[in-house]
Amino acid sequence: MSTYTTRMFAGTAINFAPASEAEEISQNICMILGTVKGEAPFARGFGVDASAQDEPDLVAQARFTGAAIEAIAEYEPRAAVDSIIFEQTDMERADGQFVAVVRWRRAEEGEDNDEFA
Repeated sequence: MSTYTTRMFAGTAINFAPASEAEEISQNICMILGTVKGEAPFARGFGVDASAQDEPDLVAQARFTGAAIEAIAEYEPRAAVDSIIFEQTDMERADGQFVAVVRWRRAEEGEDNDEFA
């Protein structure tokens, strides 16, 4: 079974004709993670709860991980999240930012992809 890696903010342009289903799912995961819950008109529940952003790093990462897994399970059911880690470039570290990196695989037919929530 193939696993894929999606880095939050991996691309800013939307590809309206992705070359594969995996590319489409990856793009959707980026959109979910890059949207704060409540900012999408007519879909206020879409995205990730960002209320923990001012918490200490480890607390914020833990809360974001849970919220991200839940949001991906709800809005991109074709993906099953295996793990989420956080990376920082030197510039991101200087700005106090973390970037989520999601390892995922295609969900099997009938699989409960909400096992972490």
